[in-house]
Amino acid sequence: MDLKDKLQKLFLPIIEGRGAFLVDIQISGGPRKPFLSVFLDTPSGISLGECASFSRQFSDMLDMENLLEEYRLVVSSPGLNRPLKSKEDFARKIGKQVEIVVQEGEKTIHLEGSLHSVTQEEVFIETRGGISRIKLGVIKTAHLKIVL
Repeated sequence: MDLKDKLQKLFLPIIEGRGAFLVDIQISGGPRKPFLSVFLDTPSGISLGECASFSRQFSDMLDMENLLEEYRLVVSSPGLNRPLKSKEDFARKIGKQVEIVVQEGEKTIHLEGSLHSVTQEEVFIETRGGISRIKLGVIKTAHLKIVL
């Protein structure tokens, strides 16, 4: 089990117990003093105070478990421009405006519209031309469209 898996196993009960969800854990820097970035969110968004509270809990847990001697830890929201990757990411954004790039063989297709629905294998977005069905496996990138 690598470090990311160990951190996920350690942090998930805390995260889910507080009604949040784990977006990603990124590890950078060297093995002697890794830089841990933990990205969390909730259905209504996550505040700076909540991130600070999670950070204290994670630090206490890491110290108790003696998993790392030294580390740097940052807990934050994923930000507005983070990519949508999993079906859960898409499900949380139903009704929002999205930009999706699809790669089918040599062909690249750009779609913009309102995220309509999500199944286990497909995403449906409403565009000017109607509802488009997109298999999750052919999505190259997907982001929320910032509407001002």
